[in-house]
Amino acid sequence: MSQPAQDKFTPVSIKSARIADVNVKDFTVAVFSEDDYKMRFDVPFSVPYLHAPTGSGMHFLPEPGASC
Repeated sequence: MSQPAQDKFTPVSIKSARIADVNVKDFTVAVFSEDDYKMRFDVPFSVPYLHAPTGSGMHFLPEPGASC
């Protein structure tokens, strides 16, 4: 018998942070957390739509210093 679904989830942590660096190649950012003063690297960010073969669609890049 399989385990209930709730046993497979881990607690969620929501942090307030600032963008420290943007990796435009991998669509990741480094962020500095304002509540525990830690750097977190390679944090992925999503874009609404990006069609990789032709480069069409809408995408954006966060700016260093922006809140997240």
